Amino acid sequence: MIGATNCDSNVFERPDKFNVYRPDIDIKKAFSGTARHLAFGLSIYNCVGAAFAKLEIEIDSTIKDNISRKN
Repeated sequence: MIGATNCDSNVFERPDKFNVYRPDIDIKKAFSGTARHLAFGLSIYNCVGAAFAKLEIEIDSTIKDNISRKN
C-alpha cells in the first residue's frame, strides 16, 4: 500500500513515469510537510532527513550545472 501513495492519477499527471522535472510537483513545497507527495511524510510527521535530501539535490544540481558550463 505504501508504494501506491504517490501514484494517484487524480493528483499526479502520469504518476507511473519517473520525471525529475514533474510539472505537477511544487518544488518550493516538495521538501515540506505541505507537499502533495508523501515521500517525506506529512504535516508535523515530516521526515527529519528531508532537509538532508534537499541539500544533496541542491549540491548535485550545482555540480551538474558547473560541468555543463565547462563543456
